[in-house]
Amino acid sequence: MRLIGKLMIGFIISIGLIQPISFKVQAQDDKVKIGLYETSPYYDIDESGNIKGYYHDLLLLIQEVLPFSYEYVITDFSDGLQQLKEGQIDLMFGISLVSDRLNQMNYSQRSIGEEVFGFYTNPLSGMTSIEHLNGKTIGLIEGSHSTETILDLFSVMGISVEPYLVKSWKELEQSFESGKVDVIPHYSQLDRPGYDKIYEMTGDQVFIVTSNEQKSLIYQLDDALATLYTREDHPIEHLYASYFSETEEVNAQVLRCLAAWLLVLLLLVSPFLIVIWKRFKIKQKIRLNMKKERYLLQYQPIVHLNSEKIRGFEGLLRLYNDQKQLIPPFQFIPEIEENGMLLEISLWILKKAIQDYDEIKAYDCVKNREFYISINVSLSEIENRRFIRQAQKILQQSNLGPNKICLEIIERVKVNQMPRVAKNLALLKQAGFKIAMDDFGAEYSNLDLLLSLDTNIIKVDKFLIEGIEEDPVKNEMIEFIFRVSQIKNKMVVLEGVETKTQIQAIQQHHYDFIHVQGYYYYKPLFKQEIKLIDI
Repeated sequence: MRLIGKLMIGFIISIGLIQPISFKVQAQDDKVKIGLYETSPYYDIDESGNIKGYYHDLLLLIQEVLPFSYEYVITDFSDGLQQLKEGQIDLMFGISLVSDRLNQMNYSQRSIGEEVFGFYTNPLSGMTSIEHLNGKTIGLIEGSHSTETILDLFSVMGISVEPYLVKSWKELEQSFESGKVDVIPHYSQLDRPGYDKIYEMTGDQVFIVTSNEQKSLIYQLDDALATLYTREDHPIEHLYASYFSETEEVNAQVLRCLAAWLLVLLLLVSPFLIVIWKRFKIKQKIRLNMKKERYLLQYQPIVHLNSEKIRGFEGLLRLYNDQKQLIPPFQFIPEIEENGMLLEISLWILKKAIQDYDEIKAYDCVKNREFYISINVSLSEIENRRFIRQAQKILQQSNLGPNKICLEIIERVKVNQMPRVAKNLALLKQAGFKIAMDDFGAEYSNLDLLLSLDTNIIKVDKFLIEGIEEDPVKNEMIEFIFRVSQIKNKMVVLEGVETKTQIQAIQQHHYDFIHVQGYYYYKPLFKQEIKLIDI
């Protein structure tokens, strides 16, 4: 106990050494140089040279919170990335997360959108489905990660295409209109005579990136984005919807607004009934999404560090709209939470994870090996006896057996909640669930949870992983967690591991219970993608 006491004191002191750092926006000539590659509706330049588009309007929103001078540098996509790496420009919008780029540029913590591509052909070509593209020539953007994603899609589908690489979206359109290529990918909102969409796919999340010389700028941009995302008027969500929501969805929103105003006029003496009605309609929509299986799970593998074998998966909730497009989580998760549907959704996720487990266990990457699927649960659910009873019943009726499903607690437990939470966790463990504590290390006061709650797994927050290869304080903090976890016989999962240097730094801590989760090994995968993992 004396050893643990000393380790606790050292851990708390080391946390105290980490202080927030403030920076000034700086660039050559006191202007931030922003790389602009023309691609509608993200960037457009009209005949007068005026710039518009989603990224430009997002920049104007950011400037409300973080004023700074900037100038655009017009470039092709691949040339812009090269200029960013060389420090000739400071910032670019709409860059997908690729491991090779992590050491060459700095990514924002929040994504600013999701690529949705349509595949377009000439209406007179007679091609009406993606299978008709076999043997055809496809125009693609040189140096874009979406190019790799698209070619991987065709490979998986067994469709052979001939790539024709160009440097810009304008050149891509010109090659299509001149007949040099048979098909091009373009953003799904393209609506132009001569372009016939025959297929649609969802690409990568995209981010703001800065050059390594502007590392301080990305911290300020993250703060600005966080401020905008938490504003009550939701400016970024409304901006995104204004560019990318389908016409039917916009019309539906207009109709709902008109209905709401009518109710206001009719029920002036009882305005609270309007709130009740709106919540009822939202709940109906969420239940309809569950019934029509518009919700689904992506799974991010959890890898044992020493053996590099998959030992688990974290299930992440996703939502498709009627056009089979993935909706960003920030657009639908708050709606679930704010309208009292979290318990129903969590029970649905539990059933779905159990159902998928029976299929995944036959895949080569985990066949004949023990593994688990974890799902996120809120503190309110752990405290809810109805959730406890339902979860116990669902697991028992599945005949899946113990230690196959893990519940990750995603909120911090307060001292006055500890007895009730500890009691309910014991009931869940008796029923056969594993229990994980998520985001450990984000606050040093999490330490009491590590010592008090009977959990199986500690998931270390990515805050402690970022910069671990060059930060001795974070290394000491990680070592402390490992030692206490060893004493308490707990498995440890390090989240957000993205680079080889991070892996090498973690390997300096010689413990067999270390597991990692992050883009270094795998991004979140759909169930059918897990089946393709080459072991």
